[in-house]
Amino acid sequence: MKQKLQSFLEKIEGIWLSQRTIYCLKTKNFYNNYSKVNISKQNNLRKSNLERNEIYYYKDLNTSGNNYIYNFISKSFPFNEGLIRKNTNKYIENYKYKIYSINCLQIESIKKHIEYIEYIYFINKNFRISITTIKKLKKYLYISFSSEIKVINN
Repeated sequence: MKQKLQSFLEKIEGIWLSQRTIYCLKTKNFYNNYSKVNISKQNNLRKSNLERNEIYYYKDLNTSGNNYIYNFISKSFPFNEGLIRKNTNKYIENYKYKIYSINCLQIESIKKHIEYIEYIYFINKNFRISITTIKKLKKYLYISFSSEIKVINN
C-alpha cells in the first residue's frame, strides 16, 4: 500500500497554471499573481526503510529567477509528517508538513512570532487549491487563495 506522502507527491508532478490572490488585512489591498510552473521529481535519496528523502524541482516558466528545490524529509513511518527544506540560490528555508489525506497537505513555518500556514487540497488529479494565512502574534496579516490547473498534453 502506498503511503500518503508518496501518493500526494505523485500528483504534484507536471506543468501547472496558477492564479494566486493575496489580501492584506491592514491596508485592504489585494495582489494577483499568475504563473506557469513545472514540478519534477529528482533522484531521491533513501537512507533506510525508516527515512524518506523525496526531492522535487520547482521551475517558474514565466521568469528566470523563481527556481527552487524542495526536499521532503520524513524519519518516521508512515511518513505523514516531516520537514520540507526549500533551497533557492540565496537561502534555505525549513517548513513542517503534515499530510491529512492523500488529497490534503498542511505546510507550516513559525519564525520570530510570524506564523505561516498553507493548506493544499487536491480536488482531483488536475485541479488543486491552496489557502494560506500569515499571522503575527496571533493577529492575521495576510490571507491568500490560489487555484492551480495541470496542463494536459495531448
